[in-house]
Amino acid sequence: MTELVSKTNAQKVGQLALHAKVCPEIPEPPVHSYVFSGARRTIIESSHTVEFYPVQYATDDSLLQNLVFAFKYEPLDLRIVIQTLKHVGSQELRDWISGQPTGAYTRRAWFLYEKFIGRLELPDAGAGNYVDALDSEKHYVAEPINSKRHRVRDNLLGNSKLCPVLRRTDKLRAAEAWNLAEQTAQIARRYNTDTIVRAINYLYTKETRSSYAIEGERPSPERENRFLAALKQANQFFPADKAKLLKLQGTIVDPRYAATDWRDIQNFVGETTRGFGEFVHFVCPKPEDVPDLMQGWFELSSRLLESSLDPILAAAISAFAFVFIHPFEDGNGRIHRFIVHAFLATKSFGPPGIILPVSAAILRKKAEYERILEAFSRPLMTAIQWDFLPDKSVQVRNETRDLYRFFDATLQAEFLFARAAEAITTDLIEEAEFLETFDAAWSAVRAVIDMPDRRARLLIELCLNNHGRLSNRKRAHFSELTDGELQRIEAALTGILQRTNRLSAIGWSESSLRQKLTEGGFLKTALQGALDQLEARWSRRDDEDELDYFDEHTLIHYQIVEFHLDEVELEQGQAYVEATCEVLFELQFQVVVADTEQRVYDPEDSSRVILQPPTHRTTLSEEIQRTVFLQLTLQSEGRLELEDCQLEDRSPLRIGRPDPDTLGNWV
Repeated sequence: MTELVSKTNAQKVGQLALHAKVCPEIPEPPVHSYVFSGARRTIIESSHTVEFYPVQYATDDSLLQNLVFAFKYEPLDLRIVIQTLKHVGSQELRDWISGQPTGAYTRRAWFLYEKFIGRLELPDAGAGNYVDALDSEKHYVAEPINSKRHRVRDNLLGNSKLCPVLRRTDKLRAAEAWNLAEQTAQIARRYNTDTIVRAINYLYTKETRSSYAIEGERPSPERENRFLAALKQANQFFPADKAKLLKLQGTIVDPRYAATDWRDIQNFVGETTRGFGEFVHFVCPKPEDVPDLMQGWFELSSRLLESSLDPILAAAISAFAFVFIHPFEDGNGRIHRFIVHAFLATKSFGPPGIILPVSAAILRKKAEYERILEAFSRPLMTAIQWDFLPDKSVQVRNETRDLYRFFDATLQAEFLFARAAEAITTDLIEEAEFLETFDAAWSAVRAVIDMPDRRARLLIELCLNNHGRLSNRKRAHFSELTDGELQRIEAALTGILQRTNRLSAIGWSESSLRQKLTEGGFLKTALQGALDQLEARWSRRDDEDELDYFDEHTLIHYQIVEFHLDEVELEQGQAYVEATCEVLFELQFQVVVADTEQRVYDPEDSSRVILQPPTHRTTLSEEIQRTVFLQLTLQSEGRLELEDCQLEDRSPLRIGRPDPDTLGNWV
C-alpha cells in the first residue's frame, strides 16, 4: 500500500525530498514523509517509518522550505541536513537568516551550519526566545548548553567531530519503562549475597568467552584472563583517552599485534570467498579521518556519561560509534562490547559489581546482531567509491568522513536494550538459580552420605541433568551407595528441582521467600493489597477495557474471602519453605486468570486438568498470584483462619479452589 501511494499521488517532502534533490547517493533518512490526498497516517516498515500528511501540509519545492518541514515535523537526519546546508551555500543562507533573524527554524539552521560547516558573516542574534537544536519530543537529547550567538540550546548528543542521533521510538520508550536497573537490583535481592557473588564471577567468564565466540575465536587461557581482568575494572575505564584504548587493545589481542597508534591503513570488513577473493561488507573510515573521529568519540562519550540518558542508551551510542570508526586493525569488536560494560559500570547500572553478559545474549542472536551492523554499513556501500589494489588492500577515492560523523543509532539502541533485558532475565537468573539448586543438592547429598567432593559433584550433576534421578546406565558408577541411600538422595533432589521451578514461576527464590515470610507486616499488607486490586477491578467491570478481566464464563460463582491475620505467627526455616512449596504445587490452579491459562494434566492423575501459572502477562498482578499461594499455604497448616464474606451489590468472586461443578468453566 505504501508503494502504491508513494508512486501515484504522493509528493516527497522534508528530508526525503532533500535526499532526492541534494544527495541521493548517501543513505535515505529513517523517516520518509509524503503529502497526499488522504488522512494523516503512519506506517512502520522494517527499515524506516513512512509518514503520510494531508494536502494542507504541502510545501513548495525549494530546499529551504523542505528543510523547514523537516525542522517542524521530522526527527533529523544530520547527514542530509548538513549536505543540504552545504548545497544551499553561505550567501543564500545569510539572506534567509537576515530576512528572519528571530525565526526559530532559521536560527536552528544557522547554528547547525556554524557548528558543522563554518562561520557565516552575520551579527549575533539579539532577540528571540532560546530554541532547542533538536526537538526533545522526537529525539533523545543531552543537557543543553546555550549558544548565545544563535540563541539556540545545544542539546545534541555529540560534537562537531562526531554527532549521532537517537530517535524516540515506541520501542525505546517501552524499553525504558522496563527499568532494567531496578529489575537487576530486585533479582540480586532475591538471592543471598554469596549466591550472587558466585553468579557474577561465572558471568564475567561467560561474557569474556562469548565476546570472543561472536567473532569465531577461542582465546588462550592467558588472553581470556587478561580480558576478564579488564572487564572487572571496566568502571575505571572512563574518562577514556588514547593511552587507555591502546592498552585495552593490547590486552585483548595477541601481543604481537598490539597497536601503538590508530590504524594507518584502509581497513575493511569482509569474508574470504572461493579462490581467495574478498566479499566486502563494510569499508571503514579513511585512516586520515580516524584521529578526528576518535577525538569526537572521546568527547561524545564524556557528554553521554554526564547526561541523564538511560545508561543502556548511552552505552549503545558510544559502543556502536566506536565499532563504526574501527580505529584498530584488530580487536574493534571486543572493545565495542567492552565499552557497553564500561558505560554500565560507570553509570552505576544495577548493584555494584554486577555484570550483564550481553555478549552471551548477542551470541544467541548473532544473525540479528549482524543485521543491525549491516543496517549501518550496507547503505554506505553505494556512497563510497572504492577499489581493490593489486595486493588485495582497499583504497577509497572520495570524501567519506561525514558518512561516519553523522549516523542514526536507533536500531542499534533497540537491539542492545533487548539483549540487556535477555541477559538479566535469562543469564543472571539461570546462573543464580543453578547455584541455589546446587547448594541445596549438595547439602541433601551430604545429609545422606559424606562423599568426597569430586564424587558428590558428579552424582549431583548426573541427577540434576536427569530430573533428579540417577539413570540405570550410571548406577554402576556409584556402586558404593545402597539402594536406600540412593532413593533418599533422589527424593531430595527431585523435591529440590520441583521447589526451584515452582518458586521461579512466581518470581521468587527460596532465600527471598524465606526472607519475606519473616517480615512481620508483609503478608497482611500483600493480602489486603490483593483484595483492594480485585475490588477496584470489579468496580470497573462495566468499562470496555475491564470486560476481559471478569469474563462471566471464566469467573462465575466466585467469592471474595476476608482474611483474619491477627493471630498468624510466621516461622523461619527450611521445613516451612518446603511446606509452602508443596502446597503451591498442589494448588497451582488457584491463580485467577481470565484468558491466559495453560492446560496441563496432573502427572499423578491423567484425568485431572491443572491450570499452570501463565508464562506471559496475566490479567491479575504477580503480587496477587504470590498472595494467593501464601494464603493457601498458611491455611493448609491451620495457622490462617478464613471466613467467606459477600461484598454488597457485587456478584460473588472468589480467590481459591474452584468448585467441582464449575471446574469446566476454567478449562
